[in-house]
Amino acid sequence: MVVIIGGGITGASIAYYLNKLSSSGSSALYPVTIIDPVIGRKIGTNGTAISSAFCLEEDGASSKVGAGAFLSEAWGDRTKTENLHRYSFQMHAELATELGISSYQTIQAFKISDSEVGSNNEASTSIDMTAFNSNDDNVKARIPWLSGVASTHISGNAAQVDPAELTAKMLETSMERGAILRGGTVTGLDSGICDEEGSNKLRKVTGIHLEDGEIIKIPSNEDIVLAIGPWSSRMEDWLDIPMPIEGVSSTSLLWENCTYNSHANDERNEKGSRLNPVALFCDEDSNGCHLEILSRNDGSLYVSGCGGSNILSPAVIRADVIQPGKTNQPDEARAKAATKSVRALLSSSSSLPWSSVETKINGNSEDPASATEPLSAAKALPLSKLAVDVQNHEPKARSCIRPVSPDWTPIIGQVSSFQNVYVATGGGPWGITWAPVIGLSMASLLLDDSPPINLRNFSPRRFDTFVYKALQKERGKQANEISLGEQR
Repeated sequence: MVVIIGGGITGASIAYYLNKLSSSGSSALYPVTIIDPVIGRKIGTNGTAISSAFCLEEDGASSKVGAGAFLSEAWGDRTKTENLHRYSFQMHAELATELGISSYQTIQAFKISDSEVGSNNEASTSIDMTAFNSNDDNVKARIPWLSGVASTHISGNAAQVDPAELTAKMLETSMERGAILRGGTVTGLDSGICDEEGSNKLRKVTGIHLEDGEIIKIPSNEDIVLAIGPWSSRMEDWLDIPMPIEGVSSTSLLWENCTYNSHANDERNEKGSRLNPVALFCDEDSNGCHLEILSRNDGSLYVSGCGGSNILSPAVIRADVIQPGKTNQPDEARAKAATKSVRALLSSSSSLPWSSVETKINGNSEDPASATEPLSAAKALPLSKLAVDVQNHEPKARSCIRPVSPDWTPIIGQVSSFQNVYVATGGGPWGITWAPVIGLSMASLLLDDSPPINLRNFSPRRFDTFVYKALQKERGKQANEISLGEQR
């Protein structure tokens, strides 16, 4: 039996693949219990369906707005995470078919350049960027609102998915196969020496403490997996082991129900057409944003790269300053700055095709004639419907916290000093991309099977040395010097 602490996308993936590898039909051969303070509580108290629970945004239960879920196959090439990217990217396509994930969509990705600002992004040299003509007829047919942009095509396969839908479907399927999802906030772990190990003196977790005072006893034949993202650093207090995980808190925006027409007053299609899914990665601008824009197949426009990401040290997280389920604390100043940048981008003739001059829009006006401070005496064409949608509606501002390790690679595997403790954390901006292969790998380890990829570079043991102390002293400085773009 396995107890998984954390019902986010990593915990859900571990549960899903445990059941998939060990079950026949709908009968679970390997019992799984998932403890989660948000989704588990909602399910347990009022019978809410998992998919509905993920849409309850008031306490951070939903990840639809907070996470972008841009998936790339090749962005990890020639790095330690190459196999994570490539293997997991293919698994996302398989999951979309297996679980009927409607939000999964293959897309194209582009880098948008600002000649006045220049690029401040430290894109990996493994990313293949090629000269690209955005006025090409094939591109204009697929992405008309990109026509005329000074852009570079980012080669390689890419896709996107709604992480809330994917997580909910994996949890629902696991529960159909016998998994138990329950609410509860873990506040500590009991442990003791394993008698059967003799001189090795391996320890074993024997109990899980919950916030309400309950203690869940762990039998000698049970394992536990901690998939609690940035809160993994609490393991340092609970188990007296090194777990150097920081949290990077970033603000994001979502405009819903956006449509596109080449002009806002296009009588041929008054309601506009759905945006074709695409990913745009922009240079840093004068507002301090490095916009990353995802148009989704549900008609929404997701924006991250708002700038000003906040780094939460392990000490802050261990002090319970931010509780699980209470992470939706967007930075209002960064949300306003990013909103300004998006509106400028979609209204600018130097960037996009629907205005013949660069024009400043005043308030919510749809009429270019009422715009203030025109930068050219030339007559402006009407704004596109997409630009008007963005000008006329305020976006939803959200935030999420991504767990990162000192070397920016995940921590996956068995905790060396414990016989029955496993951990999966540190996915950073690629946590959603890597979730399937991490889930399959952890399930394989728990079932005493070989994981699909080599996990040596991601072992928790790499921090159980004197080197960890040096990294611990430097990681705050390193984080301040590293560009914290959502997908970098």
